[in-house]
Amino acid sequence: MMDNRKTDTKERTISFVIDEISERGYASISLREIAKKQGISAAALYRHFQGKDDLLNTVLIRVSHIVYEFYQAERDKMGNSINAKHNLFLFGKTILQMFESKPLLMDFLFFSPYGIKAYQDLTTDVDTPYSFLKEYKELIGRFVHENRVAIDTETLSIKLWAFIQGYSLLVTNKIVAYDDSLLESTLDDITTK
Repeated sequence: MMDNRKTDTKERTISFVIDEISERGYASISLREIAKKQGISAAALYRHFQGKDDLLNTVLIRVSHIVYEFYQAERDKMGNSINAKHNLFLFGKTILQMFESKPLLMDFLFFSPYGIKAYQDLTTDVDTPYSFLKEYKELIGRFVHENRVAIDTETLSIKLWAFIQGYSLLVTNKIVAYDDSLLESTLDDITTK
């Protein structure tokens, strides 16, 4: 039987780090500072995490799941009748809206070395622990299969991902405001050529 205090410390730490990243970004995260701010010893953190990389990878998995759950909630509002293309639209919209509301957290998910490593692993790891990446890969595959498009799954994945990343930077930096119609027309452009 697992000691609830150990589980509580680990879960509290993960939640605390997510809040810290949301407010300050990931670059200045330090285990000693986290322990100090939580009123626990650094040794207590090392009982749960091998080090900073282990902690941040664990947090990345959790953030991925948060994004996935947000997408799922949006999709559930639409019911089961939406097609693969609309699912891709909702997926992109979810990510872009989260960039508007939680830019530093999404920056961590998309542009940190931990996030980049997760994307690199996605090409070889079918059973990825990153729920939102797994869903993205499945959505792309479903879209290509349902629509019998000339574009292959990898190319479509790269084009859409590149658009979402670039557009998210413009939105996050308030260069442009998020616009559903731009996402929709870009998805049309990418998938019809």
